[in-house]
Amino acid sequence: MGQGLRESGVPREKVFITTKFFPRRKDPVAEARRSLQRLGVDYVDLYIIHWPEGGPTWAWPGMEQARKLGYARSIGVSNFDVDELRQLLATATVPPVVNQVQFSPYEYRRALLESCRQNGIALEAYSPLGT
Repeated sequence: MGQGLRESGVPREKVFITTKFFPRRKDPVAEARRSLQRLGVDYVDLYIIHWPEGGPTWAWPGMEQARKLGYARSIGVSNFDVDELRQLLATATVPPVVNQVQFSPYEYRRALLESCRQNGIALEAYSPLGT
């Protein structure tokens, strides 16, 4: 992706880049730095925890630090349910801007959608037409 961006000639600020933190790794800041190096960019627009493995709150301070250091403009989560979001919001200094989840007419998660709305979190669907 980084090579394609460089070869395209499109200015970096015209491209929205998202990357994810794999929770089996231990340090969100170090992983963000590695992603930036691999991509050959100075920042990503969105950095997401891939899923809440190990609990919904342990990695969040590192995500906030990655944002503070300028590695990511925004931070979010993926595959968090209502209770996991509640736990995270109770401890977060910076709330997630997005929760990327499976959401479709077949997987319509009304309570999660409502929780995101109430907390100002964008719900981003993956597999929006099913699997």
